[in-house]
Amino acid sequence: MKYPFDRTGSGSAPAIWALALLLIGFWLFAQLLTVLVLLPILAQTSASGLSITSGQQIWVTLISLVVASSGLAGAALWWSKRVDRRQLLDLGIRLDIVGWRQYRRGFGTGLLFALALIFLATIWGYITSNGAGDESSGQLAWRNLADPLFWLLLLGLLLAFIVQGGAEEIVCRGWLLTSITRKAGLPVGLIVSSLLFAGLHPHYFFINGFDVSGSQLLIGFVGTSAIFGMGLMLAMIAMRDRSIMGACAMHSAFNFSIIALGFTSFRLTSETQTLADSFAAAFAGSTSLSQIEPALIVQLSLSFAVAAILWVRVGLPKAQSVD
Repeated sequence: MKYPFDRTGSGSAPAIWALALLLIGFWLFAQLLTVLVLLPILAQTSASGLSITSGQQIWVTLISLVVASSGLAGAALWWSKRVDRRQLLDLGIRLDIVGWRQYRRGFGTGLLFALALIFLATIWGYITSNGAGDESSGQLAWRNLADPLFWLLLLGLLLAFIVQGGAEEIVCRGWLLTSITRKAGLPVGLIVSSLLFAGLHPHYFFINGFDVSGSQLLIGFVGTSAIFGMGLMLAMIAMRDRSIMGACAMHSAFNFSIIALGFTSFRLTSETQTLADSFAAAFAGSTSLSQIEPALIVQLSLSFAVAAILWVRVGLPKAQSVD
């Protein structure tokens, strides 16, 4: 039994505070890399005296997502190889047939988790509103789905979230969890790596910039708690599989499903909204919460429940010496 993957029970690691600083450094490197990549596009737009169009904003969003995620994972992989002298297997990255089978299963699980979340959140919202939902004509704009650009954007979203989900798992469940485990043991590794994973998602606190109200602090706390629960769940999936491949796929599939379903919903229910506006609204709906919505509470509850079930059924591997 691995602890939690290959050879992580051996060797030393920096202190937890140093690992947190390293994570911040990796994140800053990723942001700088993103700015450098986007600088020519932004400079050309500025030189022409024009503002970024809504269509250009879509590709800026997708490029930013891919470049920032790649930079974050690349920095962690470089550190693991050059400084820690660890291999891919030591980070739980299995590129064999077993690993890809785990990836396929994890992707399906992520889709189901997203559908379950949306289903339960819809029921909760209906009950709490006493059935008084928004009145609508019931007419769906099916012809909007015939637009080839809609499907191209869905494909772009899928590829971007495959990179983003995999990158965050490499950093948080691959490098960070194993590094903290070396230093302080697996239980501490699970908790602290999940807390730092939640710390990578501070957007719930700052939807109005730095003008943070008391209510927004509460929303931010609930939002990051939901992310913390997701981190624990993904870590327990990695413990079960003894690799991060399934967690990578589940993370990617969940993020893609939430945005893609929102994007599709906006296209179906709006006759006048442009493709770019629907795309922006789908992203805003999942990242800029102005209230504690049912979906957030359901995500928090479901993720903790799945993590607890896996804890009971799978447990945690024990440390063992490596020859």
